[in-house]
Amino acid sequence: MHCMSLTSWNCTDLTLEIFIKNIEYSSSLKIFLKSLIGELSKIVNSSDTVLLSAKETIIFYKSFSVLLILVEKSNSTSVIEYLKSNFYEEFKYYFNEDRIRLKTYNHYPISKDLLAVVKKLQRNIV
Repeated sequence: MHCMSLTSWNCTDLTLEIFIKNIEYSSSLKIFLKSLIGELSKIVNSSDTVLLSAKETIIFYKSFSVLLILVEKSNSTSVIEYLKSNFYEEFKYYFNEDRIRLKTYNHYPISKDLLAVVKKLQRNIV
């Protein structure tokens, strides 16, 4: 993994699998997950009548996509076990397809993709 320090961007040793492997065993992963889900919770639990802005919708999509990649590509079950044991209720009640649909505008092009990612995540965690 020494290629990260090289000035060239032609690193062929860095793959998604290696990246995930390094992240899943990092001591900071739980801190990252707790912080990320905490911030997402604040946004989604704001007033029911306040819809997510375009920027917030994109942030939600990117954040949930990162979580999904961690869940699907992780070689161990530590990520999914951590999410299940610490954030089960968030995924059951707040990070679900119905709640996200209520918080987003249908006309945002990314809304359908966001809902699909949320649905996959919820299936893995709840």
